[in-house]
Amino acid sequence: MKSSCEGNRRHQPSDPQQHQQEHEQQHNTTTTKNHPNHDHVIYGPISPDNPYKNQIEEMRRELNEPCQTCLYTGVSVCMGLSLYFANLAIDESTLVKNRRFLWICSAGSVLAGTYRWYLG
Repeated sequence: MKSSCEGNRRHQPSDPQQHQQEHEQQHNTTTTKNHPNHDHVIYGPISPDNPYKNQIEEMRRELNEPCQTCLYTGVSVCMGLSLYFANLAIDESTLVKNRRFLWICSAGSVLAGTYRWYLG
């Protein structure tokens, strides 16, 4: 299968850089036409006679709302990691020089969970 660059040799510019720019412009135009999930399509105006208008508006509202499940999952994972690192830090078999690192990891996980909670 020939690419658009190999198709018709007489229309190719002699400058390779110009040829590359033209090829990218053609590719971007084709990509936009073939993939309707671009921002200008997703968030653009909805035609009043579109039979899926209500469903589209509902999906847009859902995408803009924060997800409570994601919030609780993220915070739970951070707190679990914090407890895990703290447990390793207080374990008797852990080397003394590694304990400071484990406490730092535990504190970092608490901070990450707090920040996640703050973001909503």
